[in-house]
Amino acid sequence: MYLKLNIMKEIVERFLKRNNYTFDLKDEVITVKLGFSQNVLIFIDENNNIKIKDYLTRWNPLTGLIKISSKYVPIFYSVWILIFIITFAFFIKESEYIRYLPFLILVVALAFFWGFFYIIRFEIFKKSLETIKKDDLNYQN
Repeated sequence: MYLKLNIMKEIVERFLKRNNYTFDLKDEVITVKLGFSQNVLIFIDENNNIKIKDYLTRWNPLTGLIKISSKYVPIFYSVWILIFIITFAFFIKESEYIRYLPFLILVVALAFFWGFFYIIRFEIFKKSLETIKKDDLNYQN
């Protein structure tokens, strides 16, 4: 059992080294730093199952002080944009709405662009790791 777990960890390590990822090993958890404040946690259990989670570190441009998974960033921004629009509606005169509209559209577009950028980058990493895992396991047997 331990031998198989060790083999799976070596397969993942080889993949990460081959693709020049920065990573740390702690017990059965591998932390991969994808850059732009995005980290991926890879958990390997005794049945050679890999569970992959991501998170954005604190003090990043998207979520500020909150440590959050990238899949929740669009929801997080939707809530903040809604709060911003409601606040905006109370403090800006009706005649000035059109003046601030391009700024609001730009902020919303950039927020969702970066949110989906993190999601897509995590999914590509996850799929490539799953493919490599299957190929290496078939090669080992």
